[in-house]
Amino acid sequence: MREHRLDLTFYGRSETLTIPAEHGEFGRFLDSVKQLAAGEKGVAAFYMFSPSNSVGLLISVGDVQTAHAVIGGDGYFGDILADRDVALFLRGRTAPLLLRLPPQGPLGDMLQGLADSPYGDALPGCVMLADDQNNPVFFRLDEVQYAVYRSRVLTDR
Repeated sequence: MREHRLDLTFYGRSETLTIPAEHGEFGRFLDSVKQLAAGEKGVAAFYMFSPSNSVGLLISVGDVQTAHAVIGGDGYFGDILADRDVALFLRGRTAPLLLRLPPQGPLGDMLQGLADSPYGDALPGCVMLADDQNNPVFFRLDEVQYAVYRSRVLTDR
């Protein structure tokens, strides 16, 4: 059960991202944000959430401007993906980069690699994915503020 809610804002974005969160992930994320603000080392650069069984989130901890933590607030997380597999919210870009991807591909590895990266370490420079029409899509990993993805991309690797 997701018994808490996080309302996050990001530098350069006016909208608020509302994330329903379980108690454990709620606490771990807030600890990471506080550790980063205190200048501590060893904080993960990105944090993964599971707001529903079918959708996951990857959040750049360093890009969070505000975190409004609501204890006992069951947030609503809409389906912004529609018929897509991933929405990448990049710095300086208003609309997300929306992609439909083939069943097999490097997206799951890319997301997990970002979640395993420590804050302050250089991220791999870029990634090239192929969309569902096998067209190449290129973007810089250090520009990702957050990503919304179908949970199956982590298991279809």
